[in-house]
Amino acid sequence: MRRFIFAALLSIAAISLLSSRSFAQSCPAGQDNMLDWMTLDTATSQHLTGPQALPLYSVLPSDGLFWLIKGDHSGEGYPWDLQYYDSTYIYQWITDSTNSYTDPTNYKAFNSKTGMPWTPICIPEGTAGEKLSSITVPNTQTAYTAYGPNCAQGTTQYLGNTVNEVWNYGNLNIDSTTPPGNLGTHPDLQLVYRYGCDDNYDNCTYKEVFDLMQSYGEVRWTKYQLISGSYQQQQQTVFNQLVSGGSPTPYFPCTMP
Repeated sequence: MRRFIFAALLSIAAISLLSSRSFAQSCPAGQDNMLDWMTLDTATSQHLTGPQALPLYSVLPSDGLFWLIKGDHSGEGYPWDLQYYDSTYIYQWITDSTNSYTDPTNYKAFNSKTGMPWTPICIPEGTAGEKLSSITVPNTQTAYTAYGPNCAQGTTQYLGNTVNEVWNYGNLNIDSTTPPGNLGTHPDLQLVYRYGCDDNYDNCTYKEVFDLMQSYGEVRWTKYQLISGSYQQQQQTVFNQLVSGGSPTPYFPCTMP
């Protein structure tokens, strides 16, 4: 199950106002609100793109859900990642499947929308290089089902033991691409998602890293595979250009699982 997550520059006052309207809760002094870090602050009027020319739209959190709309058909409201949140955690829930870039009736969803907690909503601010959060998820809790075509329920599979961590990366600049980005240098948190782990939650087969830049949300996604004892990069998508155009309405033609 993969991926993406979200945000863009506003003044401090504007960010505070937007957060009070959109997010489930405020966080105590000295803690960051991950709903803010995982979404684009100017999502109603702007979105991200990058050197791969793939757009990424954020839909600001509301009623326990927030969407990321991505890829070649995103102007039509799909494909997407749909996350669920409650008063305590943010959970990975629904993502596109291989065919959903052209057919939104194909998707994958965890069997429980609270089965895969990614991060607490409130985490300590920390310093560069510091681990801020760690959640282990046993294999029995990782069941997910593939749906489609035509929303048909398919087989259930398991991800294996999973570890979800948040790290304070420090400052990040990923503008040096062709064409160049326009985001500048900003604080970055990394959501590190490892699955297919052994009984000690180690030697995980896959690792995905989501770079979440302050005010911009997800600006980079990188997938690794453990090969001969070390992680080797398999895929990477960069979103380092802020452009005009707010998010379309998400298009999800199936019944929510």
